[in-house]
Amino acid sequence: MSSLCSLCQAGAKQWVRCLIQPGRIMGTGCVMLMLLAVGCSQAPGVRDPGTLAQVGDSIITVEDLRQRLAERSRRSSGLPLTKADRDAALEELVQFEALYVRARQTGLHTNQALVAAFKRTVVSRFKEQGLAGLNVATPSDVEIEGYYQRHLERFTTPAKIRGAIIRLDVPRKATAERRSQAFTEATALREQAIQETAHLSHFGELAERHSTDQATRYVQGDFGWLTPAALAGRHGAALAEAVAALVSAGEVTPVVETPDGLAFVKLTERQPESRRPLAQVRDGIVRQLKQTRHAQAEDDFLAVARRQVAVRIDRELLDSVSLPDRRVEPPSVPGLQTTQAKTPHEDSISN
Repeated sequence: MSSLCSLCQAGAKQWVRCLIQPGRIMGTGCVMLMLLAVGCSQAPGVRDPGTLAQVGDSIITVEDLRQRLAERSRRSSGLPLTKADRDAALEELVQFEALYVRARQTGLHTNQALVAAFKRTVVSRFKEQGLAGLNVATPSDVEIEGYYQRHLERFTTPAKIRGAIIRLDVPRKATAERRSQAFTEATALREQAIQETAHLSHFGELAERHSTDQATRYVQGDFGWLTPAALAGRHGAALAEAVAALVSAGEVTPVVETPDGLAFVKLTERQPESRRPLAQVRDGIVRQLKQTRHAQAEDDFLAVARRQVAVRIDRELLDSVSLPDRRVEPPSVPGLQTTQAKTPHEDSISN
């Protein structure tokens, strides 16, 4: 018996096992083995020296029985097997083969869903075997250094500042006189804050009483740690620049115009920009470069496979294929009735 037929018969046995075990769902592995066995049964009347039994046009070999006995031995907790065990093992194999023959007779092997599952399994295994042989070289020191220099932002933590703010909103349509008055009031409030909160890292109760910044007024004006860009995004570039000019903790910016009105900030603390050294991130860079190379190798493998097969596409027929409706109906919930479409009258009532 050829090695191919041996493989096919093994496939038959595994597929039957998938079918007869209670509560077990036949997976793609079983599908592949079942379809592999289709059409490879030994011709009637041809007896292989290793054939132990024949069930329809399917055979059971001595090697099949030995494998089944080995399985039983592993489950027997070391107890020796008897002739009764051997006969029972053979009976299991016969039952498997009988089910396999009957399944083929019913045409199950031509089921399109099973054939499609088989093709997916074969393609997956082909890719797995093809990619397993790819040798992805370890990146050189020059490549690692180059990646590090090109992606410094990934390894850099930007500078941050922490401070407290008092903001006074001024209507955008306020008159020049009203704006001047608001600026005078804000300047006076700044001087009061400098005197009354000099011993604090924030603006204390002054923020709650006067600030219109709802995010910070109830936490003494403290806006936490922000990058200069984040501060500019919240309160405008002018205020962010004023804060950047502060040198020491406790210093307060002048009153600055913001998109919402006027504001001033007390500097609490600075956190300088930091960068992780190459030695610290080297392993991660190596993994990233290897993943990139592996992905490229996979693309090349797929492209070669595509070029080695003749492909013809009927573009005219392709253009005639309609696209499915984008609307996807949600799955029905057991026990709940489907909501019927409202009539125009019902729609007017609900509105």
